[in-house]
Amino acid sequence: MYKTFLKTPIKLFIFSMMLVGIALLTSCGSSLKVVSDYNGDLDFSQYKSYNFHKPEPDSVKSKMSKSPTITNQLNQRRLEAAIDEEMYLRGYSMSESPDILISYYVKVENKTETTATNYGNYGSPYYGGYGYYGYYGGYGYGYTDYQTYDYKYGTLIIDLVDAKENELMWYCAASKALEDVARNPEATINYIVTKMFNNYRFLAGQKLPAKSPPK
Repeated sequence: MYKTFLKTPIKLFIFSMMLVGIALLTSCGSSLKVVSDYNGDLDFSQYKSYNFHKPEPDSVKSKMSKSPTITNQLNQRRLEAAIDEEMYLRGYSMSESPDILISYYVKVENKTETTATNYGNYGSPYYGGYGYYGYYGGYGYGYTDYQTYDYKYGTLIIDLVDAKENELMWYCAASKALEDVARNPEATINYIVTKMFNNYRFLAGQKLPAKSPPK
């Protein structure tokens, strides 16, 4: 697994930036969808420390100029605090010379959805009867109401990468329809990150994943 990622320069898939969309991943009629995978070829017992990947300042400015949704420092701090908590629960420590580099970013897509509501027949059933060819029903009619609406669909992606070998260790993505305004950004971010890290079962210095996430 992950053969296409192995030995790939880390900057190709690491974007340590917080998009505004992360605070919008709250209820909008759809449930949070979480998918994850890990690199089974790696020995996870060698990993005991971590830090966040820090992009070059010029790179950040370039990306910010191209996207109006990039980098909300408050949400960035909230997200990193939530990730810190999950890593702490698994026994990992923050280090300036980390075994693991953590990156995160949000992908936002514009989508359109059409809903159809069918309304049953209206009219009278009492004008039916028997004719030359048998029974015929009464008259009636129905119609279908179509409504189209636009919305944004956001995906938060978190990557854990072997800092020495530049190899992707673990990947997780959480996707949801976005609200225009988040009711409680901090609680929302904590909830999403917890749901994501429920799929990361490795404890610091342990080779095999645990059967359940730490609490």
